[in-house]
Amino acid sequence: TPRNRLIRGTIELRLWREAVFARDNWMCQECGRRGDRLNAHHIKPFAEYPELRTSIDNGVTLCRVCHIELHKLNIK
Repeated sequence: TPRNRLIRGTIELRLWREAVFARDNWMCQECGRRGDRLNAHHIKPFAEYPELRTSIDNGVTLCRVCHIELHKLNIK
């Protein structure tokens, strides 16, 4: 939603993303890829758990490919 887009653009979420990447050593925790095209994935869904949106423990670093595959599995 537009509201979620606004929230995702906040400094708090940007800092959360960077902290998740740093904790995971800038490496996809699924396949081990490093570097660019990384995504910080919320383990418990962003929309359903607003209280966990900036909890580093609720994040994991995934490469773009693994992130897409994870969401495909969640849809089925």
